[in-house]
Amino acid sequence: MKLIINGRLTDTKELISSDFDISKSKLTLEPIVQAYEEKKGLNYDVLLVNGFIASKETDLSDMDEVILIKRGVMPEESEMEALMCGRHTPKVHEKLKASTVAICGLGGLGSNIATALARIGVGRLILIDFDVVEPSNLNRQSYEIADIGKLKCEALTKGLERINPYNTYVPINRKIEKTDVDTLFEGVDVVVEAFDNPSTRQCLSTKSFKRPIGQLLGGHQAWQVYTTQTRLKPSA
Repeated sequence: MKLIINGRLTDTKELISSDFDISKSKLTLEPIVQAYEEKKGLNYDVLLVNGFIASKETDLSDMDEVILIKRGVMPEESEMEALMCGRHTPKVHEKLKASTVAICGLGGLGSNIATALARIGVGRLILIDFDVVEPSNLNRQSYEIADIGKLKCEALTKGLERINPYNTYVPINRKIEKTDVDTLFEGVDVVVEAFDNPSTRQCLSTKSFKRPIGQLLGGHQAWQVYTTQTRLKPSA
């Protein structure tokens, strides 16, 4: 039997001791975990088979994909992918990973939305703001003391890379104008409008894009985020 273990094609005959007769026994995950723990000197805490959380008693079939992860050790990208698949189910994760979301305004609402989307594995986040981090931002926005004085788009990108380094982040330091909306949002699936300026909000709320794009307009109060309007705006 062959398995894909931590991204590598592995023949179980070479991995499991000769006293375990695979032809007469149903293979479970337990001998695989035991062999890897002896080989790597690690005690694996998280076990996944084909993207789903498993136990040592889980039965295996030929060409199953097995991921073994040690808590506290930075997972490789393939291991992180398997973890996210196990959390969301593979189809949901693939949908999230293939999605692009643009977040316009990186204050109390936008920075927290960006953090949540990075955590769930949205594959590409475009982070747009022209402001810098100020001390008054720290009580409700996703920044640290060390970020004071830095561009919000760049400071937030650094923070998100620590949360999930395998997503793609595109920081854009600019004020959005009606004339450049189509260029900024090319290839975007959803636009999150998180501005605190009414005139800038109007740039998006009255804009028709060249193709259907989901728009999420919301607000932020204390630690609660509420949606005021969600719509799909095709071009006229």
